[in-house]
Amino acid sequence: MPINTNQIKQTFVKLAKRLVDSKLSQPDRSLALPESFGAPFLIRAHIALSGEDASAYFDALDSIVAVVAEEETWSRSSIDLILTDCLNSVLQNRPHGPSNPIKEQANRLIEGFKQPPGKWMVALHVSGMDQSCAEISFGRLRFATAGLEIPSGAHVFPSHLPKGEHVYAYLEVEAIDRHSAVARAKTSLREHLAILNALCSSGVPSHFRLTHEPETAPIYSLFSVAPIGEPLPPIAFDAVHSRIPLTRSDLEKALADRNGEEISRALRSKPSEFWDRLLSGYVLAGEASVEPASERSFLLFAIALESVLLGKNTKTELGYQLGLRVAHLVSGNIEGRRDAAKHIQNLYDRRSRIVHAGETEVPESDLSIVRLFCLSCLHKLAGSAVTITNVALERWFKDRMLGANENLAQHIGTPV
Repeated sequence: MPINTNQIKQTFVKLAKRLVDSKLSQPDRSLALPESFGAPFLIRAHIALSGEDASAYFDALDSIVAVVAEEETWSRSSIDLILTDCLNSVLQNRPHGPSNPIKEQANRLIEGFKQPPGKWMVALHVSGMDQSCAEISFGRLRFATAGLEIPSGAHVFPSHLPKGEHVYAYLEVEAIDRHSAVARAKTSLREHLAILNALCSSGVPSHFRLTHEPETAPIYSLFSVAPIGEPLPPIAFDAVHSRIPLTRSDLEKALADRNGEEISRALRSKPSEFWDRLLSGYVLAGEASVEPASERSFLLFAIALESVLLGKNTKTELGYQLGLRVAHLVSGNIEGRRDAAKHIQNLYDRRSRIVHAGETEVPESDLSIVRLFCLSCLHKLAGSAVTITNVALERWFKDRMLGANENLAQHIGTPV
């Protein structure tokens, strides 16, 4: 789909004229900080903006990103760089006269966005994965080990960076430049790792946590405590929750037992609208699996369940509808469906108290139950989603409400 170049040009011209009319500071002038930290403030190379000018820049950048991002080969940071470069060329020249720098730079900006993307191979560090997982592929990722090389002559090197061999995820992306290639690869990696966190979930929070960023969630607590009037003892160590690397055997078992091959294929090709919906649910469930705060974990599991089973067209009686759909999906008899619907209604009530009343105490039993229902429903759907569609799933749920007895596999085998 072609980029809307007219919208980009109009946005750029409007911004450039505003900045020229504002008589912005040139590079040889001192930089004035905004009066308060509440005012928008921006520094890009030779451009310094504050207040309404900075707000206008951010609005223009958002507008251009919204247009260009449809191609999915440009990152926001790369768009930011080319936009400021063109603006700086305008501000360095006279805006009137034989040549019109605003028009020239607008055309230059458009030509820049018309560049064809290239193919890039990106390797990104994976934290929380054992080296035994090397050479396993999942979706668009291939895991392999690599070492971080310290540049020769480097005097300052962060001590927290991983030393020696570690696991990296390798994937191919299409992008316009290096910045965009890394940004696209990170987005894809986070999706894949979140889904793996759901598939390999071992409780809440899970013992396994795969992430690209360095581990920041607390896994231990350092403290000292004593009755008032008594001296404090030495600082003690206490585990908040244990984290262990994901091994090859654990990963292979999770992929074999939890429809890992079907999900891996879907990540490579995104075969249908329903798969997009299901994979988004897995991402939320993966984030829930590694979230240490119980109320946030509960909400993420609940949102994953609702977004997959209810979809965007269910508007009323959400708790009731969700309970019925979960019951019919995971239970094979009336007693099981009755229990499941009751559990879901109770869980939905707790969800409402968290969202609307700020409740933060979530019993471990409720967290375990919502996790069980969420992952069970995702697993059931992933096993059938090769041929399922949004329309077929919705029709199956409605038919079940009317008394139909066919299971999901039988239903999706019929023409939609």
